[in-house]
Amino acid sequence: MKDAFAVFGIPPRPWLAPEPLHDFFMKRAATFHPDSNDTASAKNEFLKLNAAYQTLRDPVKRLRCLLETMSESPTTLFAENHADQQQLQLLFTEIAPFKNELDQFTKKREHATSPVSLALLHQEEQELKNKMILLKERLSQEWRTCQDELLALDNEWESQTMDLLPFAKNLLTRMSFVQKWTALLQAISL
Repeated sequence: MKDAFAVFGIPPRPWLAPEPLHDFFMKRAATFHPDSNDTASAKNEFLKLNAAYQTLRDPVKRLRCLLETMSESPTTLFAENHADQQQLQLLFTEIAPFKNELDQFTKKREHATSPVSLALLHQEEQELKNKMILLKERLSQEWRTCQDELLALDNEWESQTMDLLPFAKNLLTRMSFVQKWTALLQAISL
């Protein structure tokens, strides 16, 4: 949603504190909620408000919206920072093989029919669980680092907006991948 900031009547910024954003949404949503206001315009306003809230509460969507608001195409990501690219490549070289290992293990477990064959897979399952815990910890740490950088970006945003656009694009890339990989690992159950 390109105009999410405008819907909330706030200037485009990289960081928004979750609590005030939520409070503002709840206050405005009560006014336009279909249960309390059944007019067509209220329903439309509620849908716009909800879509804007979903955009602004998610750091990745918010940063993408910010760049679109600034008329910067987030599709030209990964532009400058080589160190960020290498960090993502390192994470990917761990996550992709882990996903393949997991897929192979799942196939083996599906074909294991006897208690003995299932017992033999127990050790491999434990090793995969341990790898997954470590990968989740690394992704969590990377997410915290991205959040810190997002806050630092916000602190400098007013004075150096144009200079910070390449950094914002790179940060968006990193956050998008970390969020995607985290969701992938969260969806896995062993």
